[in-house]
Amino acid sequence: MASPEVSTLIAQEPKKSAQGRSFQNILDFLAEATPTPTDLRTPWPPRQKNQTEKMRQRNFIIAGRFLGTDDPLEEIGNGYNLTRERIRQIVKKVVEDLHKISIQEVQEAFPIESFDFDKSHTLEGRKRKSQVMGGRSFKVDQLVTQGKSAPEIRDTLGITSQSLYAARQTLKGWGIEVPTRKDIYHKKLEELQNPDLSDTEAQEILDAITRSDYRRFSRGEKPVLTPVSIIARGAGLLFTTRDIKRFFYLLKKSGIPASSVARQKTNKNAWRQVIVTSYYFIRSLDTDRAAATLKQSSV
Repeated sequence: MASPEVSTLIAQEPKKSAQGRSFQNILDFLAEATPTPTDLRTPWPPRQKNQTEKMRQRNFIIAGRFLGTDDPLEEIGNGYNLTRERIRQIVKKVVEDLHKISIQEVQEAFPIESFDFDKSHTLEGRKRKSQVMGGRSFKVDQLVTQGKSAPEIRDTLGITSQSLYAARQTLKGWGIEVPTRKDIYHKKLEELQNPDLSDTEAQEILDAITRSDYRRFSRGEKPVLTPVSIIARGAGLLFTTRDIKRFFYLLKKSGIPASSVARQKTNKNAWRQVIVTSYYFIRSLDTDRAAATLKQSSV
């Protein structure tokens, strides 16, 4: 039970205001609720008429579990042999009684009409309902938590793009965004531009880059990736196409992060024949030391 000094201080603090009708309004109210100084002798929470102290304590414990945990209603009621509906009635009555003896400012900021006692409307409630029903949205949420991208989620669950889109709309309502390949692209881009990134970490990112990633990263005014051929040309070396692969292995041997991706091109002399070659590249931050390495090797 709060002291008069504490009650006075709390009463002077700015109060939150309820917006709309939601379960969160109940939690915000409880964070602000306190009895008025004239009511400090009233049990907190108050005891209803013809209610024993044991029953009052039981109802308060039930309300605390309902409001402060994610325990399902069945689990809360098992120890007391109570139905789901009875638990809701108890919780509602406890909150209403606390509301009656709270200071006027709190009552006005959080009117009873703004309280929604249906936890299924909350984020955790919707997730739990999806889990119980074996919903796709809950499974997608788990994979998102594991850092899976949209393509990886489709492959793992064996679902179509349309099904994933529907699940993404549900998750969006939960405040959860499913990372797309574009999101991963931007993340890689930021990491490779970090001068404090170690060579080992940079190599891991380079090894995960695909052909489409390479084409994106190596273009623009400030490309993140630079072809080995451009490095050799900037070092003033004379070379043929076959030398590029040798330069690539030379850079890797010297400890500079480098990688390659396969590419296909059509033979000019036989247009139906496809030749498989590779793009060899490093991150642009390593251009200077890579050029120095190639110059040194040619001396």
